[in-house]
Amino acid sequence: MKILFKKGKGLRTVSAKFLDENTAQVTFPRNYSLKDAEMFVKKHQAWLDKARKKFIAKIPILTENKLFLQNKYLDINLYKSSVNKGVRVFYDKIIVSTDSLIKVNQVLLKFLKNHTEKFLSSYSDVFDEYDISEIRVKFSKNRWGTCSSKRVLTFHPFLFCLPLHLREYIIYHEIAHLYEMNHSKRFKFKLGELIPDFKAREKELKKFILS
Repeated sequence: MKILFKKGKGLRTVSAKFLDENTAQVTFPRNYSLKDAEMFVKKHQAWLDKARKKFIAKIPILTENKLFLQNKYLDINLYKSSVNKGVRVFYDKIIVSTDSLIKVNQVLLKFLKNHTEKFLSSYSDVFDEYDISEIRVKFSKNRWGTCSSKRVLTFHPFLFCLPLHLREYIIYHEIAHLYEMNHSKRFKFKLGELIPDFKAREKELKKFILS
């Protein structure tokens, strides 16, 4: 297992985040030295193994070198180019061309945002039916979608990466919040009217992680 160490801000203890199933990023507090962090990991190997198993059970949408799209992982291939900038998708890979390799995530997010907006436009009749005032696509660290009291629905750019039935679940989940802004029994009853098998879809969605 490869371990990358990083000094964090405002942390009180050591935390671990897996970038892929064989690479962990361990962040340690400012009052720790690198040697302290290494000793912590060595002493708490079982903790790290548990975190790895938990990660493997999840499906991250984006890793350092892969993107989950079209129900499978595509390898991300990077090319520095000032001419043919953008994203191209092939069967088993996704090619990202940009004039600066540090802009890779920006280019990917723009690509996914555009496709998510296009996908959501196909539900315009549904949004009109429920009198939605505005549809937005915006990055969030931990939310697939939100609903405001002003009837504004906001969705994550990664929505396009999910299987169609899970995208649909997220859309109607937020529509149900127009009737109940919490996750009460009344909310679940309304969601059940919109998506009868919402519990199965909800369980499947929990396998995916945004970061």
